[in-house]
Amino acid sequence: LWAAVRFGSAGVSASLLATTLCMTLAATRDVEWFAGSPEAAQTFSVQFFMVMMVTAMSLMFLAAVIRERERAETALKERLAFERLLSEVSAGFAGQPGGDIAEAIQGSLDRIVECLDVEQATLAQASDHGRTFELKYASHDQRIDPLPGQIRTSEFPWGRDKIRLGEVVCFSSLEELPGEARTDRENYGRYGI
Repeated sequence: LWAAVRFGSAGVSASLLATTLCMTLAATRDVEWFAGSPEAAQTFSVQFFMVMMVTAMSLMFLAAVIRERERAETALKERLAFERLLSEVSAGFAGQPGGDIAEAIQGSLDRIVECLDVEQATLAQASDHGRTFELKYASHDQRIDPLPGQIRTSEFPWGRDKIRLGEVVCFSSLEELPGEARTDRENYGRYGI
């Protein structure tokens, strides 16, 4: 039972294996309570096998239920943290007068980087008739270098075209970008994105 609670199914398997090996060694070496009667040894062996199978199945189910509950608790904590972040960001904007919106945006980006454990969060605005992205607000982890203040849109043609069509460009890793985004992938890598 302790192994199921503490170590999960791997612990149950290891403890049942150890118990089975001990019993098998005891039976093969004629330990005194087996040596008395061969019929008793056979009966005990059958009973022991049945008890071990029932116990093993019960403990495996218990270990699976415990692990599933731990996963559900972790997912719930992450969801609550995200909802708290959304509430704090929304409240930050709701409480700001129109002229102080820059402070609210910067504070929100800082919270996003911290809470979601991402390297950077940036808001950019197209400028120079859509030829550059001017990074208006940015927050980044202290372990990385900040992005430059302006980036040419020609460095990201695939993303630029998607944005012009009103589509969202979203990816978690460069490998998710399609083949036609080769130039974008190279430049994202160059900028450390």
